[in-house]
Order: sequence, then C-alpha cells, then structure tokens
Amino acid sequence: NGAFSGVRGFLFSVLNQRMVRRLRDGAYAAVIQQDMGWLDQQDIGELTSRLNNDTNTVANTLGFNINIMLRNGLQAVGGAILLVRINAQLAAVTGAVTVVYLVLSNVYGAYCRRLATARQDSIAATNQVAEETLARASNVRVFGAELREVARFNTHSRAVYDLRLRWAAAWGLFHGTASGIFHLTKAAALLVGGASLAAGCTTAAELTTFILYVDKVVSASLAVCEQWAQ
Repeated sequence: NGAFSGVRGFLFSVLNQRMVRRLRDGAYAAVIQQDMGWLDQQDIGELTSRLNNDTNTVANTLGFNINIMLRNGLQAVGGAILLVRINAQLAAVTGAVTVVYLVLSNVYGAYCRRLATARQDSIAATNQVAEETLARASNVRVFGAELREVARFNTHSRAVYDLRLRWAAAWGLFHGTASGIFHLTKAAALLVGGASLAAGCTTAAELTTFILYVDKVVSASLAVCEQWAQ
C-alpha cells in the first residue's frame, strides 16, 4: 500500500510539473503573439504575475486536487457499496449526509472561487506596484517618494492579507460544520443501528462493521467535497 501510494504521488507530481510548464509556455506564447497595441496597454508586472502565479494555481488545483478526489472517491464508492450490502436502511442515512456535504461544499466552493479570483488580482496589482517602483527607483529617490510608494505597496499587500483572512474564516467555518455533521452521522448510525439490532434486523457484528465503514465513507466523501470546493 505504501509503495503504491508513493508511486501514485510521484506520477501525479510529474504530471503536475508538466502541466505547469505547458500552461506557462502556452500562456507566454499567447501573450507574445498579441498586437503591439494590446501589449503597450498592459502592465508588465501584472503579466509576469499571471504567467507565474496563475499558472501555478491552476496546475496545482488540477494536479493535486484530482489526485485526492480520485483516491477518496474510489474509497467512498467502494465503501458505499459495502454499506448497502450490509444494511440498506443505515446506508440511506449515510447517503443523506453525503448530499448535505455536497450542498455545503458547493456554497463554500463558490465563495472560495470568488476569493481566489480577487486574491490573484490583488497579487498581480501588488507585483505591478513593486515592478513600477523598482523600475523607476532613481526617479522615486530624486522626488523623495519612497514613503508614498511604500504606502501604496502596503495598501495592495493589505488587500491580499484581508482576502487570505476571509478564506481562512470560510475554511474554518466549513470544516467546523462538516466535522459536526460527521460526528452526528456516526451518532445517527448508532441510534438507527441500535434500533435495528434490538428489532433483530441486524447482528452486532454487522452493526460494528457498518460503523467502521461509515467512518471511512463519510471521511472520504468529506475529502472529495473539500477538493471539489477548491
């Protein structure tokens, strides 16, 4: 298991790096082939930021997130099949929780994607300010505008910081809610399973096995939903 995990991680890392290179090469080729009028209107700092930061973000999302989604998705599907075979009634409870996870992840994901777009724009603006100031460092020094340029840079840097704080708050709220639902699911499975056991519809061994698989399925489903939200 450990060896296969290492091989999988290596292959996805190689794929991710190839994706970064191809995205960056393609983006640079597209930029350099634009009309001169368009190029003259663009800020060099923003373009270089897009070529570096945005391509890395997209490639990491596609490479890393897909790796986790595939692994946990297979675990969730396989575990769900076993849950249905053990006890369909209890499996329905787990399925309902998975639907709740999907709804939460869609809301959380939409918010995070808006934050990510705003954050990338703010990073590009920050890089633009830095490049403009450094490219004209002699003029800045002559006119004594160092403090003004520092304040301008700090304003954009603060915007990036605020966006990261908002993302951290959303992440904490999402995971706190998901963790609470996760534990409530196990409690509900125990209650329903206990009633089924008392009625003679299931055995203690089946209930124990079911609870163990509930933990695996719900954990894997949460991981898939989290990566999907990214």
